[in-house]
Amino acid sequence: MLFRSQEHHKDYAVELAEQGYVALAMCWFGCGGGRNTYGDIELGDIQAAVDYLKSLETVDGNQRGVVGFSRGSSLGLAAAGEMSDFTAVVDYYGASVISDSFTKIIQASPTGRNYEIQNLNGAVLILHGDGDETVKVGAAYSLEKQLQKYGKPYEMKIYPGVGHAFNWVDGRGEYNSQAASDAWNRTLAFFDKHLR
Repeated sequence: MLFRSQEHHKDYAVELAEQGYVALAMCWFGCGGGRNTYGDIELGDIQAAVDYLKSLETVDGNQRGVVGFSRGSSLGLAAAGEMSDFTAVVDYYGASVISDSFTKIIQASPTGRNYEIQNLNGAVLILHGDGDETVKVGAAYSLEKQLQKYGKPYEMKIYPGVGHAFNWVDGRGEYNSQAASDAWNRTLAFFDKHLR
């Protein structure tokens, strides 16, 4: 599953499919007709998407991953903390679980429960630039500390001098071809490790 699926993110879904994965791209923020605030998030929609994927004969019922970009990373972490369905979470330059923006996700929970790192059942890959002015790199380090605290498996790559949305080729982010390529290769290797 991919969150915050702008047009170029759909290319990632296609590439995942070409790698043998079943991919579903969900758009939540700023996608024309999509939701634009955290309060609009319905984790029930995510559960419905997971249930749909589980119903497909080509999907292994025990191996699911989620990739999130920016605010979609927070949503991916929230979903993984709420549901036991994800064995791999990839966090591209997202807000950490202890940030103000994540608190808004917590308030949108249909169950009223907080999304705690200790509830994660899968590994996390954190990809962030230390030049990110939108979501400061401290968010990545905060998430790392929480993962360490609860003994959760994770990998992290911080890209020196790289800004926010470093893989957005549409000009709205701070595109960096080297970081984008490395991050995607890491994403594929991470999924190969945890989903195959």
